[in-house]
Amino acid sequence: MSSAEPVAPPGRSLVLGAGGFLGSHVAHWLTSRGAPVRLFDLSVRHLPAKLLEAPGCEVFQGNFLDETDLRRALEGVECVFHLIGATVPFTSLDQVDVEIRANVLPTVQLLDAMRELGVPLVIFPSSGGTLYGPGSENAQPSREDTALDPTCSYGLGKLLIEEVLRFRSAHGGPNHFVLRISNPYGRSSRSHRVQGVINAFLTEVLHGRPIQVWGDGRSVRDFVYVEDVIRALSAVLRNAEPNQTFNVGSGRGHRIPEVIDLVREVTGRDVRVVQRPEAYAGIAYSVLDPSRIERQTGWRAEVDLRSGIRHTWESMLAQDGMG
Repeated sequence: MSSAEPVAPPGRSLVLGAGGFLGSHVAHWLTSRGAPVRLFDLSVRHLPAKLLEAPGCEVFQGNFLDETDLRRALEGVECVFHLIGATVPFTSLDQVDVEIRANVLPTVQLLDAMRELGVPLVIFPSSGGTLYGPGSENAQPSREDTALDPTCSYGLGKLLIEEVLRFRSAHGGPNHFVLRISNPYGRSSRSHRVQGVINAFLTEVLHGRPIQVWGDGRSVRDFVYVEDVIRALSAVLRNAEPNQTFNVGSGRGHRIPEVIDLVREVTGRDVRVVQRPEAYAGIAYSVLDPSRIERQTGWRAEVDLRSGIRHTWESMLAQDGMG
């Protein structure tokens, strides 16, 4: 098990989507290591003052779709964390046109600008939960070479971006890393859109509302704590050759009722459940095989589900003034 502290990449990094769930964690990681970093978001007013005041930290408030804003942000950068996404799975079932306009074409513009300005590397967090499709229902963890079969437009958009990255890297750059992340969760700012099942469940419990379970409630998911994701980013940058794709997950599946039982145990509260069988719940079984990243970098997920839920809950209580 790797317990190495995450090391920042050399040179100045640009964090696109620094105000989001994963973006804010990447920003905290880089600034806490004293790395020069540029934070970019449509609105950065919700970022903590401690983060914005960190030495070597620059803040760019701009529109990712505006080529002028994007080129200004890319000046003098060595590494780009492309963490901007305009859609989520449950709002993107049939909207292929929205995915292409909001996510795919802007990424093409980003890569073109990076190539022209000589920015050598981009890191893209893809989806481990929507790319592998219903073929993963054989209850075997998906490897990076498992056949891809996205079942929603969100997953299709991620796949198209992956293909664009591979094409660009083979024809003049920039280089890339793709991380197919399972279901990340963890401490979160109030300003974030609710991030994933676990954060959504805990938010409802915190406010005394019932948990909503979509579909038949029997789905199996692979959950990975956000600090483990940061360690994975660092491990790949430090130890892997670029232009590769890595699964980032725990490699273990948990049924939704098991997650709810852990939420009850950790919070000590009466947890009510409302079933929504008509709501989109994705595929029945989604677990990632993370053996490639472990072989190449030594990384594996370190935070078990119970501990991760406890850390997340304690952070929510602290934010709410109850910790």
